[in-house]
Amino acid sequence: MNHRFSFLGLCALLFTASVEAQAPLAGFVFANAIGIAENADVSANGRKLTMNGVAPGNATSGLGLAVGTYQIQVTAPGCEPALSQLKLDAGTSPIILAYLEIVKDTNGAEKRTIRLLQLPSKPQKDEWRITFVSVSARSPLPIQINGEKVSLEFKKPHSTQGKQLSVGLGESSEEPVELDEKGSYFVVVFDDAGGKAKRLLVEETVYRW
Repeated sequence: MNHRFSFLGLCALLFTASVEAQAPLAGFVFANAIGIAENADVSANGRKLTMNGVAPGNATSGLGLAVGTYQIQVTAPGCEPALSQLKLDAGTSPIILAYLEIVKDTNGAEKRTIRLLQLPSKPQKDEWRITFVSVSARSPLPIQINGEKVSLEFKKPHSTQGKQLSVGLGESSEEPVELDEKGSYFVVVFDDAGGKAKRLLVEETVYRW
């Protein structure tokens, strides 16, 4: 009897694996704008997707998963983790952006919590388009785009066009944003571990598997 149950269980596992292998694939991009020095990890339904973690200011390529709904968790040392539900449809590759929120309690102790922002990827291939998004605690954050002063509101997108843009981040020197080919991109502005404004470039694209 025990052998029979084991055999049936094995058949069920093989059937599930076969169904998952045939299921349509989608995926998402994880972008780390958490202002700490350590790497962050992302999991889907408890399954870790980042082997060695993702360094601050970096983004993954597409993380392929079967079409469906997932519980996404992002963790980083010394931070409260973040949880968010993500629905993946065929032909989409949304961007999960992780950033840091620091709150002081009545005793002045800091609590560092990871927050998640889902950015829909709607790639454009016939133009040069950049959308700026600030997750800096300093809101509004003044920056310069090709010499023009712009105040980035917290999580409020600001779109502009151009193949090469000169971007001044607060007190930082101007850093050119150079695009290799036509398309649409996000530039995420965040505060690093030292409180200095940094940027993260993420291409809007649909990954195929």
